[in-house]
Amino acid sequence: MTSAYLRYPHVRQDLVAFVAADDVWVVGAEGGRAWRVTDDRAPVRHPRISPDGSRVAFVSYRDGHPELVVADLEGEPSRRLTYWGAHTTTVLGWADDERVLVASNAGEASIRHLVVKAVGLDGRAERLRYGPASGLALAGDGAVALTTPGSRVPAHWKRYRGGTAPRLWLDRRGAGDWERLLPEDTAGLVDPMWVDGRLLVVSDRAASFPDRADEQANLWVWDGAPGEGEPRQLTHQGPEQGYVRDAASDGHRVVWHSRGRLWLLDGLDGEPRPLPVTVPGAAPQPWSARPTERLHTLAPDHGGDASLVGWRGATFWLAHREGPARALVADSAVRTREPVLLGRTGRAALVTDAEGEDALEVHHVTGAEPSRRLAAGQLGRVLHLAADPAGERLAAITHDGRVLVVDVAAGSAGSEGSEGAAGNGGVRQVGHSPQGEAESPGFSPDGRYLLWSQPTAEEAELHQVMVLDTRVPGAEPVALTSGRYHDHDPAFTSDGRYVVLLSERTFDPQYDPHEFALSFAGSSRPWLIPLSATDPAPFGPSAEGWRLSTQAQEREKADARARRDGAAVDVADAAGEEAPPASPELDAAGAEDRIVPFPVPSAEYRDLRPAKDGVLWVEQEAATGELGSRRAGVRDEARPDRLQYWSFDKRHLETVVDKVDSYAVSGDGERVVVRHQDAVTVSPATHKPEEDDGEVVTVDLGRLRLQVDPLAEWRQMFDEYARLMRDHFWRADMDGVDWDAVVARWRPVVEQLRSHDDVEDLLWEVGGELNTSHAYTMPPEPPGDQERRLGLLGADLSRAEGGWRIDRVLPGESSEPDARSPLRAAG
Repeated sequence: MTSAYLRYPHVRQDLVAFVAADDVWVVGAEGGRAWRVTDDRAPVRHPRISPDGSRVAFVSYRDGHPELVVADLEGEPSRRLTYWGAHTTTVLGWADDERVLVASNAGEASIRHLVVKAVGLDGRAERLRYGPASGLALAGDGAVALTTPGSRVPAHWKRYRGGTAPRLWLDRRGAGDWERLLPEDTAGLVDPMWVDGRLLVVSDRAASFPDRADEQANLWVWDGAPGEGEPRQLTHQGPEQGYVRDAASDGHRVVWHSRGRLWLLDGLDGEPRPLPVTVPGAAPQPWSARPTERLHTLAPDHGGDASLVGWRGATFWLAHREGPARALVADSAVRTREPVLLGRTGRAALVTDAEGEDALEVHHVTGAEPSRRLAAGQLGRVLHLAADPAGERLAAITHDGRVLVVDVAAGSAGSEGSEGAAGNGGVRQVGHSPQGEAESPGFSPDGRYLLWSQPTAEEAELHQVMVLDTRVPGAEPVALTSGRYHDHDPAFTSDGRYVVLLSERTFDPQYDPHEFALSFAGSSRPWLIPLSATDPAPFGPSAEGWRLSTQAQEREKADARARRDGAAVDVADAAGEEAPPASPELDAAGAEDRIVPFPVPSAEYRDLRPAKDGVLWVEQEAATGELGSRRAGVRDEARPDRLQYWSFDKRHLETVVDKVDSYAVSGDGERVVVRHQDAVTVSPATHKPEEDDGEVVTVDLGRLRLQVDPLAEWRQMFDEYARLMRDHFWRADMDGVDWDAVVARWRPVVEQLRSHDDVEDLLWEVGGELNTSHAYTMPPEPPGDQERRLGLLGADLSRAEGGWRIDRVLPGESSEPDARSPLRAAG
């Protein structure tokens, strides 16, 4: 029985130290109830018990980077021994009762250059002569075995055979005469150990398994002199037991972890046995999420009075001014995404994984009706979702390039759908993007046309705008633009007459100040295409000039509608509201010849959206460079991105919001919901409000409440990870791996997880089953408290009587702010 996800064990005398729930624990060599050594609740690595059994050394990430810490097993407070701020530090063992052996890149020129250092209990460190090493074993007769650093631990890059695999080296007499063992092996060799005079190593080298997919890391031993002949496979763990990981020894016994459980080998002639461990008080407890963290979607209603809020996989309905928040879905075991409002029906649609595979779910925002699910298992993974203005259809873009239209009234999967979609739950494929992810689906105001952008066959970085007439049975989408440029963020204007978009079509080079070269910065610009070839652009030269009076402008609009539709549009719905404007017939031929740039300078723009009688977009701050050094030493906040509105009536551009990270537009186009940092506000979309005029409403996010069940959330993350890898892996056959079997084998291990660091490690190892080294699991932020990270002085220091001696001050480089020399600064 194991009550947690156990890692990094070490055995000494009758004790086994290990890591669980982001702390160091100790248990007897026979297993049983463990007791906690640390209580930092921060990721820790590689505990090693001292030879006399009184202390344990380990690496802690508590302060934002790996540092060496020593704790007294009798209960004295732990002591931090290093202040290196290194990228990598690993405990290798103890040289004696007073010195800890570590591998670290501290003070080295490269983060990959790990060298062995001996650190005394007083913090003094000595760089040893062994050179680069990630594993080290010292024999009693002076022999030294070490393994070179690798890119990843073997369990994360399983069956890796590349050039960065760790190699095994031996110095038989400790005189500096090194020889490489197993030089023909391409598999990684890690965790060297001397056990009763014999050399052991861990490797996933070819073994007695039926095929390569079953090769697991196991213990190997030289029964005679090390390096003479082939080593013997000592353990025979297969896929069910998993990789032998982080093996360690006290010279007589060997301990390791596999799939979150500890194993102990009492002697080289015995059989490994599982170590039953109980870790009290480690179960993760529910906690309350902060509404400003992982807030990913704000979708306002028609009048801008409330919004759908997508937050940490949950979906809420939140009135902008006072009132309670209503949870539509708030279950840690389920993730919802892409919430959209279904017009003015009072309903919302979202993507849910409640059944495993993506499905659509329809909710009434007030809870007046039970929710219903549709299209389960027919969608693949939904990447983007949009609703038509009437709330009757949804457009979905999927991971495999399909563009789908879903009839909302069709019911659950398998029910009879609308015409042309019978028997498929109302799901109809209307387009396909073979070269990559299509983006920005959207309907015209009358719901007739659907448009999106998709990569072109020539270059995935280039996109073209596609349009489909959804009212024509069997119609194929047509391209409005050629795909020679990056055309993105397409949308219909509020009158349905034009397609507006952002496009990188400006080629105005500027000379590079450092070399004789030209670059193209600020190449983005908003553009407009009339759907009808007879419609002029709403700005630029006009044969009759542009009207100034409001009445003339309205009469001009009415005349244009009458010419287009054959009759004046004055139709009201049952609520007495004007029906949406009818779109003109699409003249697809020569559409790109009609494209017109908005009369604004080319710059860096993003997130174009239609608004009432105009268009919104975000003007980004001037580029800051890849390294971010342009603002080095500047204390003031960088100019935020600005939300701008182009008015077709005024032919004028105005900044309506000075600070914006993201925004969404109400259904009537008159208001915007803006997020900047942790603040959410509602503002007019068509003008900049006067200060203190009451037009800006700050949304109180504190009304949102979400209780997170960590283990339920981790189960959901694991299953979604499995689907992501399945759907997006670079080979359809999953590199020959039975992925369903892998997922089934690892799913029970999720129950042992006790921290986010455990989750990350588990996902790394599960992904490693696919034998693809470049498949990563990236945490949302680095481990530990980043506010406590060290600053580096850029100097070599040594101990001196009563303090420190500055042996050398490193020179700075004025062209690189991060390479300045603090001790050579002015003053």
